[in-house]
Amino acid sequence: MAADILLMDGIRFYLQKYACEKDLEKNIIEHHKDIFGEDSLYFDKQTIETQARLRARTDGFVISLDLKEWYVLEVELAKHDVSNHIVPQITKFSIAYENPETRKKLVKAFENDINKNPKKRLMFELKGIKEVYKFLSNIIDSEPVIVIPIDEKRSSDIERICKKLRFATKIIEFKTFTRENAPTIHAHLFEPLFEALSIRKKPGESETTIKEGDVVKLKGVRPPKLSEWSWSKVWGQERRVKEVKKDWGLLIRDDGTRGFWFPLKCLERVEVTSSEKEIQKPAAVSEWTDEELIKFLEQRSDIQRTFLKILSENNKVYNDDLVAELKGLLGNKFDGYTSGALGGLNNAINQRRKKHIHYREWDKRGKFYKIEDKYRDLIKRYFSQQ
Repeated sequence: MAADILLMDGIRFYLQKYACEKDLEKNIIEHHKDIFGEDSLYFDKQTIETQARLRARTDGFVISLDLKEWYVLEVELAKHDVSNHIVPQITKFSIAYENPETRKKLVKAFENDINKNPKKRLMFELKGIKEVYKFLSNIIDSEPVIVIPIDEKRSSDIERICKKLRFATKIIEFKTFTRENAPTIHAHLFEPLFEALSIRKKPGESETTIKEGDVVKLKGVRPPKLSEWSWSKVWGQERRVKEVKKDWGLLIRDDGTRGFWFPLKCLERVEVTSSEKEIQKPAAVSEWTDEELIKFLEQRSDIQRTFLKILSENNKVYNDDLVAELKGLLGNKFDGYTSGALGGLNNAINQRRKKHIHYREWDKRGKFYKIEDKYRDLIKRYFSQQ
C-alpha cells in the first residue's frame, strides 16, 4: 500500500517511517507544548520500583500547571507488540505508584529538576506558585493519565487493551512527514490533548463560552478527577470566574483570593441584573456543641471514625503514615484510598454548616492532617470510651 502524502501549497511531504522509538520519543519531547499546552513541563524518564523490586521505566512525564494534571508517557511504534510492552510497564508502574514512598521520590525528583532549570522555575514564578513542593505533592497524589504516542494506529487492538489498564489512558497518533527533496524539513500531524475554551451543548443548542468575570455555579455530576472536597465547597453557590485557561475556570474564594479550578463543562452562567451587586456567599458556619459533635461522630463510617481517632491521638499525621495505620486497623475494610471517605466527611460537615474539625497542610516531608485544637480533647475522650 502506498504511503500517505501531505500536499501543502503544491509541495509534497512523504510519511516518514520511524526506525526506532527513540526518534519518535525525541519528537514528542520537542513538541510537548504543542501536544499538552504552553503551560506544560516535560520531565525525563525515571525508573521506579515496586515493593517486590520489580522495575518500571517510563518514557517521561509531563505536568500541566494550569490543569493541575500529570501524564506518564509510553512511546510506542505500531510495528511492535503493544500488549507485550505497554501492559507490563503500566502494570508495574501502577503497583509502584501505590507506595507513598514512590510518590515522594517522584515529587523530589521533579522539584530538583525545577530548581536546576531556570526556565522551569520562571514558569512557576509567573504562575504565582511559591510552594513548589506542595504544588507537586498535590498533583502526584492524584492519579496520572497514561499517554501513548504512537506513529500509526493500525487497528483498534491498542484501544481495547488500554481500556483494561488501571489509569485513564489516551492514545496520540503522531505522524511525521518529510519534505520532498529536503528530508531535514518536517511536518507533524497529531491531535493535541488541550482543547478550545468553549463548551459544546446538545445538538441544536448554541455554543456557550464562559469568560473571565462571569458569575457561574456548578452543574451536573462531579467528574471523577475532581475531589469531593472541592466540589462540595462550591456546590450551590454563585462564584465569579477569575481566570480561564483552556477548558478550565478558576472560581474566586469568598475572600477574593485564588480559589478552585473546575472544568468549564461543569459551570453554568448565572444571569445577574444591575441590582444584584452581591454574589451569593455560603451561609455562615457555626461552632459545634459537645452534643452535636458526639452525635456526628456516632453517625460516621468506620474509615471516617478511625481517621478522626488517629488524628485526635497525634499532633499531626502524614499521609503515608495515615494510610499505613488505617490499613493496620481496618484490614480489608480499607482499600488504600482516603479521598472518598474524607470527601464524604467534609461534605457532611458542610451540609450541617459547621466548622471543620480537621485540616490538611504540607511541609517538606509531604501532606499531613491535624485535628482542630478546640475539638481535640472531646474527640479523643469520645473514642477512648468506645
